[in-house]
Amino acid sequence: MNAIFVLRMLCERSIEDQQHAFLCFIDYQKAFDKVRHSQLLTILKRIGTIDGKDFRIIRHLYYEQKAAIKLTEGLTEWTDIKRGVRQGSVMSPDLFNLYSEFILKELEEVEEGIQVNGRRINNIRYADDTVLLASSEAGLQMLVNIVQISSEKFGLKSNINKTKAMVMSKQSPNEPSISITVNNIKIGQVQHFNYLGSWITTDGRCGKEIRRRINLSKRSFNSMINIFRDRQLSIQLKTRLLKCFVRPVPMYRCETWTITSKTRKNLAAAAMWFYRRILRIPWTAHQANVSVLQRMGQERKLEKHC
Repeated sequence: MNAIFVLRMLCERSIEDQQHAFLCFIDYQKAFDKVRHSQLLTILKRIGTIDGKDFRIIRHLYYEQKAAIKLTEGLTEWTDIKRGVRQGSVMSPDLFNLYSEFILKELEEVEEGIQVNGRRINNIRYADDTVLLASSEAGLQMLVNIVQISSEKFGLKSNINKTKAMVMSKQSPNEPSISITVNNIKIGQVQHFNYLGSWITTDGRCGKEIRRRINLSKRSFNSMINIFRDRQLSIQLKTRLLKCFVRPVPMYRCETWTITSKTRKNLAAAAMWFYRRILRIPWTAHQANVSVLQRMGQERKLEKHC
């Protein structure tokens, strides 16, 4: 949530100041499986905040690992495993974060990014989802080159097909065209990108994300339509099911939204759409929303719409 919120606020600030924001969403190929054990242990030593006992525990988890494939006729030869963090381990996300911290450490000295309160922010990271931010096309290309060289030193490679560039502009959808390359290969420029489950669009607003979430919630509702139309279930139980299984879909990371009067109406209309179908009210029936809310036992508040 914090990563999505910071990204939205930075883009909105740039658009308010009549400035373009240049973004690059970097996707690594099998990022967690590419972590080199030798470099990971070196990083843990350099940090200096892990005591000797904890360091030895982590080292023994990854030191001299071997694996073999079980076949019908027996096992294959044992092979050394020298990279990758353990899947399912509670330490793996933290270990990867420390690993990626050193990959992007060189960006701290770069005078490029979006300036906020005298400080330049040029990257936002959540696990292996990385966003680079710059105030110009040349600046973004410089950041991409630095990250690409540093990533290869640590054994990580970018997935060219999933790495995308974007320009936040007040003139959206007529934002300027840019050409960003990774290893001399041009990456695609998009008008929207699914970042951590939330749509980031070139206009810097949340309208398209909210409409997309409403459509997803309607799909979730329709998948349970037989339950919501069951006459043997009470309205109270149907309301609880709606809040439990449908409401979380449209309200995903709603804390990061900038609500306008239009999006407020969209959310209110979605709530009434659910209520009218639960009550089996056809669209041809001229029944006021107030009476529908009374029958459902609901109030007209934004936090209760979906």
